[in-house]
Amino acid sequence: MNYLSLIWLLSAFIFLMLEVGHPGLFLYLSFFCGSLVAFSSSFFFFSLPEQILCMVVGTLISLFILEGFLRQTKQLSSNTEPKTNIYALQGKRGYVLKEITPVSMGEVKIGAERWSARSINQDIIAVGSLIEVVQVSGCHCVVKTIK
Repeated sequence: MNYLSLIWLLSAFIFLMLEVGHPGLFLYLSFFCGSLVAFSSSFFFFSLPEQILCMVVGTLISLFILEGFLRQTKQLSSNTEPKTNIYALQGKRGYVLKEITPVSMGEVKIGAERWSARSINQDIIAVGSLIEVVQVSGCHCVVKTIK
């Protein structure tokens, strides 16, 4: 094993540690794969430019493979953003704490939170009824009953 092999093995280890330190990025994982390709090529090619070329090619191939994998699992798609804050309430279920009438808002409990609520179709919803959040409007929920 020559000194270039050790350098490629050390660089692969460094990129692996960087990947462990920055989970979810996956950029360093590609460089790790490229360094491993360069390490294995150091047994066949003795010149540094050929080994660097193998490292670049290995990194690019692993980047394309990783990008395809992430797109397939929809982690890289720009149109699938997770719902957060009040938008995460849509579709959640809870129950009525204070009666909801067409004239006044009631109160519902969704998870561990209490919210002011009104009915989507101006129905009267009794205390204890099971509800589902249709939308959040301002600081209150618009709900419907679940039968």
